[in-house]
Formats: sequence, structure tokens, C-alpha cells
Amino acid sequence: MALHYGGVTIGRTARAATPTFIPSFAVARHFELGGYGLLASPTLHSGQIVRARVEADDANQQATTCRLYIQVYGTDDELEIQRGPGVTLEPGASHEFHWQIEGTDGAPIAWIGLEIVSESRVDGVIYLDYLTWGGTPQVTLKRPACGGTMWRRAWVNAADMVSWQPQGPDSSETYRIMQNEGRGMLMQGSATWENYQASAEFTPHLCNTGGIAVRVQGLRRYYALLLHRDGVLRIVKYQDEESVLTETSVPMTFGRTYLLSLEANGSHLVGRMDDEVVIEAEDDTNSLTAGGVGLICEAGRVAFGDVIIQ
Repeated sequence: MALHYGGVTIGRTARAATPTFIPSFAVARHFELGGYGLLASPTLHSGQIVRARVEADDANQQATTCRLYIQVYGTDDELEIQRGPGVTLEPGASHEFHWQIEGTDGAPIAWIGLEIVSESRVDGVIYLDYLTWGGTPQVTLKRPACGGTMWRRAWVNAADMVSWQPQGPDSSETYRIMQNEGRGMLMQGSATWENYQASAEFTPHLCNTGGIAVRVQGLRRYYALLLHRDGVLRIVKYQDEESVLTETSVPMTFGRTYLLSLEANGSHLVGRMDDEVVIEAEDDTNSLTAGGVGLICEAGRVAFGDVIIQ
């Protein structure tokens, strides 16, 4: 891709970007006011590696500085820029960026792009050969300190009701999920998430089943660590229908908070409770190799704290 820029100088920056999530609060509201909510999940998260290659045209008259940048949702859902390291490109020079995205305090990333700056007026062309990203995120999915609502929209909501408000000044709840019947879920992530661990505090208020899921590819494709009302902790695989991979006895106490963690590494699954390994399973079919994270509530009400992906 050829990026032609002109008149770049102090206070006048050239940028080209592509969306990684709902591009603006106005777009989200447009769909909602039209009667159809826009369901989407960010494709880029903190901890993932962004790679790009740029090259300056041989005919450029001066060197320019370029850098990668992201835009995240900040205060009042306004977009804020976070910049990566910059490089000065002489005419004909090239550079390969390798940038690990830093933490955003739970704010979703809406855009990624290339920025061209200069302290004196420059015109020219820079070629973007590729821009891609991948790897396991290192991210905490939580309520950002800056507030706003777009962090909620980063979750695909397939539950009857979700409360996003803290339940008192000392509450550790981030998500309260209510499902009248059947199984409800919140989902976030992408098909680039392969081997990772998802952890969250889980409090069953009154429910049949609840827990955390990994490698989620939809409502009927995932692995999950589920605590059941009948006093059984299970690792299950849901691929069109549910199958129990393994189970062990763990009583469910309503109102108690458990730290649940499910790790997927290749075909091996490890379930932890309160930082102790309590259950493990193997699935050699290799049919669910990647996907996002999910929070599950079946027939009742449960609460989750911040969700940690690593």
C-alpha cells in the first residue's frame, strides 16, 4: 500500500488506520437506535504482537519519522491515541516493526495504524508492505478507570440480563449475569487465541451451573470449567452437544467466591480453583484449537470479577 503524504510538519501529522473493533461510539449508538445492536469483539488486545514493514520511496527528498499507533476508548468513550516506538526513514530505507501492545486498563482497542511526523515540512511516499498481529493476549478484561460504555460492547452478550455496575463501593464484581432458563454467556476474543489461561473470581448467587470457558467459537463450541449445583466440578467440551471430559466432587456454596481458572495448552486442559490444580483432562481430537473466553451462567444469577487472560 502506497501512503502519499504532503505538508507534514509540526502540528500536522499524516495517519492511515484500520478498525479493530466498533470504530466509534456514534456507530454503536446508530445501530442501537435503529433497533439492532452491533455485536463485535476486538481483534487486537494488550500483550499481542503487532508486526509491520514500511519502506520510504527512493524519490523522497527528506527523512521522515513513522510509528505505529493504536486508538483506545477513553473518558466518555472518546478515542485516545497510544503510540509505539518510532523510526526515522531515510529515502529508500525500510524498517520492520515488532511491537507488543501495552496494557490499556481494560479499554478496548478500536484502531491501529501508521503515523508520519516531521519537524519540518515534508512530502513523499511510504509503502506499507504488511500489518498483522497475533499471539496470546496478556490482558485483564475489566471496567476501565476512565469509565465509558464501549468496554461493555467488547463482550458479545448472549445472556438474558447483565449488570455492569459495581454492587457497592467494596464490591469485586465486574459482571453480574442472569439467565432465566438454559445457558447464557458473555464472550470476547478471537480465533488467534490458542494456548492460554483464563481466570476470574466466580460467585454463584443461585444457579444450576456456572463457570469459565476457553477457545470459545460460539454458543455451541468451547471448553468450559463448570461448577454444578449438585456438587460436581467438570471440564466439558461443547461441540454441537456437550460431553464431559472429566469431573470431580466440589460442593457449590451460594454466596461464596471461588477463583476459577481454566488453561488450554494443546490438547491438555487444566482446571484450577483458588490457585490449586483440582482437575485435568485431555482431548486428542484437536477440533477446538483456538477461540476466545466466555463467562457462563445456567438458570440463575452469578457474578464474575475481572477476567485475566495470560
